[in-house]
Amino acid sequence: MAVTLAQAKELSQDKLTQQIIDDFRLSPVLRTLPFDNTIKPNGVSLAYAYNRITTQAQAHTRALNSEYTPQETATTQEVTNLKVLGGSFQIDRVIARDEVQVINEIELQTREKVKATRALFNDLFINGDSATDPDQFDGIKKFAKDTNVHVFDAEGLDVSTMTAINANANELIYAMRKVYKNTEGFTHVGVNADLFAAFQQAVDVVPSVTQTKDEIGNDVIYFGNTEIVGMGQKPGTFDEVIPTRADGTTDMYFWREGMDGVHGVSPQGTDLVEIHYPDFSVAKAVHTGDVELVGGIVCKKYNSVGILENVKVLPGE
Repeated sequence: MAVTLAQAKELSQDKLTQQIIDDFRLSPVLRTLPFDNTIKPNGVSLAYAYNRITTQAQAHTRALNSEYTPQETATTQEVTNLKVLGGSFQIDRVIARDEVQVINEIELQTREKVKATRALFNDLFINGDSATDPDQFDGIKKFAKDTNVHVFDAEGLDVSTMTAINANANELIYAMRKVYKNTEGFTHVGVNADLFAAFQQAVDVVPSVTQTKDEIGNDVIYFGNTEIVGMGQKPGTFDEVIPTRADGTTDMYFWREGMDGVHGVSPQGTDLVEIHYPDFSVAKAVHTGDVELVGGIVCKKYNSVGILENVKVLPGE
């Protein structure tokens, strides 16, 4: 069964928990990503096995009294292991009791831990590599690089200034369309702050790039029906999830979310997000709370991910 964070929120009766889930949904990924929450524990692991389509089905004509040439869709069985993301905090019961008139310390610490966990999920969604760190799940970069079929080099295409954007915006769109070739389209393109600013300027230059506002007034940019989303910063830092390199270039990451494309996976019967508040009924001075998300992502088809590399967004060194 597929479930989203929005549905998980509706199942929660606790007002603070609903707010926490809304905080997670500030992620451009988690806002709409569907999760297959069917994973059952298997010993000490949470493994999700699935078949990835590697060869598409073909269709042909045939002459009367002849047979079609048989051809089958080819799949490869893949396994991803769910990972545990989150963090804990500790509060002295005196602070929790006496500081509430100034600030609700429990709510503050909980929501800040959500912010960090959300940033970590965004980072792993793009950069995760279980071969480098077994505690990570694989991300879009790893999936796309496995075949390099939909990975293209923009060769330093320059959108680093307003003049450059006005001159080269259509070249940027042409480069993006190369990534789209032989795919079923993409729902999202992940970029960093430098490239997001370039797209904001491109709205005035390219008719296929449009801009609206979401329900809280943030800018939302589309290329056709594909949403351009800023991936933000890594947890606890000012480092972008998608960096701008010293030479002024950055990359764009494409994905098509859906149960037959890129989707999340989570344990069966969970609400996606677990919040454990400090229990002050226990006789101790310092109490612990935590926030946790157990999950990962899978890529059912290689043509549901892509990368456009080396777009120049700053003058560089």
